[in-house]
Order: sequence, then C-alpha cells, then structure tokens
Amino acid sequence: EMLVEMVEMVCGCIETSDEGIYLRIVQTLLTAVKTSQRGLHHGALLATVRTTYNIYLNAKSAGVRPTAKTALVQILSLVFNRMEKEVLDAKARNRNTENADDADISDEGEKIAITKDAKDVNEDEMNEYLSVVQKDAYLLFRALCKLSSKELPEDSGPESIPLRSKLLSLELLKVAISESGHLFR
Repeated sequence: EMLVEMVEMVCGCIETSDEGIYLRIVQTLLTAVKTSQRGLHHGALLATVRTTYNIYLNAKSAGVRPTAKTALVQILSLVFNRMEKEVLDAKARNRNTENADDADISDEGEKIAITKDAKDVNEDEMNEYLSVVQKDAYLLFRALCKLSSKELPEDSGPESIPLRSKLLSLELLKVAISESGHLFR
C-alpha cells in the first residue's frame, strides 16, 4: 500500500541530525496515523512509534522532545481508543444476534470473534480471535513493556539515553493503562 511505503520513506529520514527535519518527521507520521481511514497497522504502526520514540531520545532541542512525546501519547491514545470502540461495537452487534455464545462479525474484511470463555484460549489461539486493531494495541503494549524492562547500565546519568528511554516507556505504559477503557484493563 502506498501509505505504508510513504511511512517507510519518512522513517528512513531519521538518519539526519537536523531538528527541523525531526519535527517534520513527527508531524508527518502523526498525520499518517490520524488521517488514514484504514489506519496504519502492525509493522508500519510500530515503525512510526519507533521512529518518533527515537527522535525523542536523540533530539537535542527542548522543542522537539515535547512534540515527539505528545505525538507518541496521541498515537497510543488513538490505537487504544480504536480497540475499545471496535470491541464495544462488536459487543453491541453481538447483542442483536440470536446466538449469544459466539459471534463472528466482519468489518471491512477484518474478523472479530467474541467468545464467552476467552480465559480458556492460549496465546496462539487468541491471535486467531484478535482483530487487526486489537493486535496493534497488543504489539504496541508489548513493545513498550520490553523497552521498560531493559536493564540500565550502571553509569547511566540523569540525561543518558538508556534512562530517558526507560522513563519514556514507563510514562507511555502509564498513559496506555490510564487512558484505555475497562476492556483493556
């Protein structure tokens, strides 16, 4: 898809050290996530978050960091809100069907399956039941968990990249948990 190619091209521009270009990269990636009807998913979404995250870590100016952080918060909120909305919409449609135990609901070719006994399903089977939007939220949350669990080097100063990375990932996890609805919690 052309949007994914555009995102890959923009993400490739991170090799610069020009703070003005950093701002335009963040703006472009945020716009791509917000405005695309079908949305960015999986690899393209993670590349967008990774690039914005790295811009936050590598930016020298005080203006770029808050912009990148704000963009990350907006992306997280958007992904988790889409997931919540999709699940709530699916449940509402499910109530309108006669079979309350299982319902397969198709939305633009994306399959959503809702079952009563989701606790009895292992992770591989769970992937079959997750929609694209739910997988996006899961992959994003898992990536942030991995970043937050990295060990800090002993010589990490208060402005070191490893410490800033850990703090940012923990802040983003807090945002994901506090701003997501009851379905994610």
